[in-house]
Amino acid sequence: MTNKAWPETTKFEFWAPKIFGALLILVFLIMGLGKRPKGSELLWDKLHPFGFFDFIGVAGFIFGILVLSGWFKPLYNPANSSKWNLIAFVALGLSIIFFWFL
Repeated sequence: MTNKAWPETTKFEFWAPKIFGALLILVFLIMGLGKRPKGSELLWDKLHPFGFFDFIGVAGFIFGILVLSGWFKPLYNPANSSKWNLIAFVALGLSIIFFWFL
């Protein structure tokens, strides 16, 4: 019997969100910042020419995805709190506004 409220996660539960988050970031960077691929002209056009607000938006988007997918263990929430999840969610929302509308 363990003293923890929740049992340990399996390897799949541990790695699946991290791999999905990394793939999401990779696809975003390839489609938005790479060579202009067919089918993603809209994202590519929003990020080019790459300016200050685009940099802030892309950095916030990557930060939000990394935190929500579990790559930053020290930033996880204190007990019974969802502080960093909310901060990451707000960062994602603001970052999309920054690189899409500004």
